[in-house]
Amino acid sequence: MNKRRGSGNRHEGGLAPGASTDRTSVICPLLTMRQPIRRLIARKLGLLRFRMMSMEQVFLYIWRNQNWGSSETVSGHGSTFAQTGMLRAALPGLFKKLGTKVLLDIACGEYNWMSAIRPSVDSYIGADIVPGLIDENQIRHGDRQTQFICLDITRDLLPNADVAFCRDCLVHLSFRDIGKTLKNLKRSKIEYVVTTTFPATTANSDIVTGDWRPLNVEAAPLRFPKPIKIISEGTKSYGEKCMGVWRTSDLSVREGEHLTSTLTRWQAAGSQ
Repeated sequence: MNKRRGSGNRHEGGLAPGASTDRTSVICPLLTMRQPIRRLIARKLGLLRFRMMSMEQVFLYIWRNQNWGSSETVSGHGSTFAQTGMLRAALPGLFKKLGTKVLLDIACGEYNWMSAIRPSVDSYIGADIVPGLIDENQIRHGDRQTQFICLDITRDLLPNADVAFCRDCLVHLSFRDIGKTLKNLKRSKIEYVVTTTFPATTANSDIVTGDWRPLNVEAAPLRFPKPIKIISEGTKSYGEKCMGVWRTSDLSVREGEHLTSTLTRWQAAGSQ
């Protein structure tokens, strides 16, 4: 969820010598300078709104307003076919190696590119917290081996599956909600978790659920063990974006408050 056209000759520090000083050439740069400020203010106001919402309300708001929308999918630019080429090539082999009969895709979003992966497993369950999105998916794509269900990953009973595929999920959750999610996954009968990680990120930051940040799940305060396998997605805007594979039983469970306090202590130690 994520540019502008300028006019006149510019150089560092203002207008180039001899350039036109008509009213338009002076005012347009001033107007374009205000656009990033407006976007920043709008983002801050949006995050304040999220603080007062439940998780379902946050992602319902994002879906209704298409905050992540691209021309291809409301799930955002990261869920386009162009951005998922390497994953689409690698995942069928990974799921076969893990013995995946039933795949739980959470959060499934609009089921855009994952429709190409569907034939690589016997049964697919797409789950998301937004009821309207799930209803649309079920109508368009549901069949005997493909179903979509509405659930909250932090607290609802997860269906039986071999693998929980959690791409671009934890990166949108606060540490408190990540702690709840891990506890819920540990409570399930799911053998493997495949989730997004940014290995080059050295310092994880906490966020309001619904926001985004690059998250290295092996770094503090999550401290996942080394993954069984890691797959690069080929995007490097925030360091290399990858999907890592872990046994659910190997993940340690920390409550949200503990995750936050651990990060605070780690950051304080690093600043000394």
